[in-house]
Amino acid sequence: MAVQVPRVTWQDSDGDGVREPHLMITEAAVDIIHFPVFLPPQSLTIYHRFYDPVGSGSAPAGATLFQLGADPGIAVWMASGKWQAFHYNGSSSVSSAATVVTTATDLVEHRITLAANGSIQLHQSIDGATEASGAASGALALAAAWSASKLQLGASTAGASHSSVLHRALLVARGTRSRDECREWLP
Repeated sequence: MAVQVPRVTWQDSDGDGVREPHLMITEAAVDIIHFPVFLPPQSLTIYHRFYDPVGSGSAPAGATLFQLGADPGIAVWMASGKWQAFHYNGSSSVSSAATVVTTATDLVEHRITLAANGSIQLHQSIDGATEASGAASGALALAAAWSASKLQLGASTAGASHSSVLHRALLVARGTRSRDECREWLP
């Protein structure tokens, strides 16, 4: 069995003279990475911090930041020039879109909340500013399990629709968590 190691770059992205590690997942299929997630569908928060090298207005439609499961599952991808969060339960889906377009070099924080009633909401902060929240979706019954117990970072679980962002942090937590709570748990 072969293990693929993603490329890691070191840069001073924020200009403070300290070199930060970034996990750069490029357009190449070999740069997709996945993590096991054993939480069943329930109220949860997914926090994702990344640098956007091209901006959401320039990213290709369908570019996927991550996907947990498939159908049923949760995904964040590009649609209509903005990042959108989707929740699928096996027979239907709901979504919530970011309210602001990101630009090249923005430090983006996404906080995706899945409520106990199956509604999803995307909260987005750019360069540490106050969160702007997309409209919460309607309710959607939660499935008994995700279609796969993994979160795929950098592409859809089908291995398509790659995104090219500099990943800084990723957190999956039970319940609804604030941005500050998520930040406290991560470096």
